[in-house]
Amino acid sequence: MEERQKQFKESLNEVDIPQKLLMASLKSAKLRKQHFISAKRLAMEEKKTEAPLSPELAEAVKSLSELVVLEVTSTHSARVLKSVKQLFQMVELAAVQAGLGTAIKSTDLVPFLGSIINRWNKFSEIVAEALKCIVALSPLAFVREDVFCSLMQTLEEIMKRPSMHPHFILKEQVMWAIGNMAGDCPQFIRRVAASDVFVPQIIDLMSYKYESIKSTALWCLYGLTQSAYCEEKKHFTSPRMLEELQAILKKGKDKEKAIAIWVLANVTQLELPLGLGLVAGIIDILISELQATADAEYCRGALSCLGNLLADEHGRFNQIIALNKKLYANLSELLKVEKVRKECMWILSLFAADPTLCTIIGESEALINFLTGQLSESVDYTIRKEALLTLYYLASQADGKYVKAVGNEKVVNFCVYALDTQVVNDVQMVMCALSIIDLTLDSLPDATTYLKGINGGVVVEKMIYKYAQNVQISGLANKIVQKLSSSK
Repeated sequence: MEERQKQFKESLNEVDIPQKLLMASLKSAKLRKQHFISAKRLAMEEKKTEAPLSPELAEAVKSLSELVVLEVTSTHSARVLKSVKQLFQMVELAAVQAGLGTAIKSTDLVPFLGSIINRWNKFSEIVAEALKCIVALSPLAFVREDVFCSLMQTLEEIMKRPSMHPHFILKEQVMWAIGNMAGDCPQFIRRVAASDVFVPQIIDLMSYKYESIKSTALWCLYGLTQSAYCEEKKHFTSPRMLEELQAILKKGKDKEKAIAIWVLANVTQLELPLGLGLVAGIIDILISELQATADAEYCRGALSCLGNLLADEHGRFNQIIALNKKLYANLSELLKVEKVRKECMWILSLFAADPTLCTIIGESEALINFLTGQLSESVDYTIRKEALLTLYYLASQADGKYVKAVGNEKVVNFCVYALDTQVVNDVQMVMCALSIIDLTLDSLPDATTYLKGINGGVVVEKMIYKYAQNVQISGLANKIVQKLSSSK
């Protein structure tokens, strides 16, 4: 099941929350996006061969460095804020000016930023501007271990403070920085995920009274759970995390639910605790939401969650999902919606793969007809693949009960056509097509005549030589050819 889950996820372009949807739920969305893009550009710029700076630009960097050194020791908050804002303007310029990134790095401005945050950590505006610089400089920001450790300690202390004014403003800025650096700074994100401070505090802020704080917390958790660098997952599967997500999905505002559903989609890919009652409550909400919402993106998130739970290698949630009768009616309707059809097809194949649940699909003539139709009608390879897998699972289980329904001329014809034209181009799908042909030959008396009539034997024989290095495929293809040859 775990491999099936991985294969399906790889087959999608990207099951991701759209950038517009994320940013719309946050305060100052346009500005945040610009800062995030600046960090990306800088990371790309540093990989290029850098041209030397012009004398004027080099002098500007030097002057700015001297200014920041002076202002760090200042006792006037307004002067410090002004200098940090000037620094941020220079950092933004570094995103498009070749050579400037290295020049900034050599001036040791990053340690100055750490000093500014440490000294002025009660001034939200100064901390916010300094964090903007660190986000934009993330490819350069942690070159020194002493600076890195000092900064992490300061950020942890900010997150430990009581969630009241002005501390919650600082916490929001820290969460914003974490979320923006989730894909760019491995060292930082690994430390954040492993800490016993950051994620638990962020989870607590998911239920905060101010909407902007809640949205930022959700967005930050989305970035962390999505990040390839976030290796420590223990906090993301805690009952507390699941309870907060459940509460938001049940009573939250639409834009909060839109992010929460994708946080949950990421979380359900992990090994969840054995709190079956809690998970059952989440499943019930997900299925109810499928019926209540018309938002295709939200439905994709809910279906991804259900699919991840069905793909659990221990099968702990299958019966909970299967017993919820509302799901089948929802699936039948959602299959008509093109934007969520991939996820629906994936769930159908997961049901069919479970020997105890395959009857849900097998007993529905309408669903089998739909699956059969998708083989020839859909132009999406993933949908065809999931349809063929589902039909194969049905034919190979329940003591051959569904072979007759599955092994109809349309399905067999597609299998032969797909093998001949390489419509199916991976080993798993070739094996499925051959297996359906083999099961049909064993169970249906007219199958041999039909296969010969469409040159099925010739096509299958090609598979023996094409996949000569694959014992399973070549062996099964040879078995089919022998059956066809020995028949009258």
